[in-house]
Amino acid sequence: MFEPAGMQTNRRQAILGTLTALAAAFPLLGCAQTADDPSMTKVYVLGTIHSRHKSSELYSLGVLEAAIRKANPDVILTEIPPDRIAQAERSFRETGEVTEP
Repeated sequence: MFEPAGMQTNRRQAILGTLTALAAAFPLLGCAQTADDPSMTKVYVLGTIHSRHKSSELYSLGVLEAAIRKANPDVILTEIPPDRIAQAERSFRETGEVTEP
């Protein structure tokens, strides 16, 4: 069956995203029994597609933001290439936001 290139890419992104989420969630499934215990720390692993959130309809920045807001974490850790840390720190000091993409 022929599909336009964009549809193949979106399907591939959806499948890879789902597989990534399942792979990340599997080790955490054992934590679910104590998730209601306030003395336990909850850990969420959220797979991202880096700058492609800006162009993906299925996993847009809005979808990513909604997932983070639903989890309501106290702390968010992210990855950033070492050569862009200085710019990220500078923008945070100046504006209170990290504007480094």
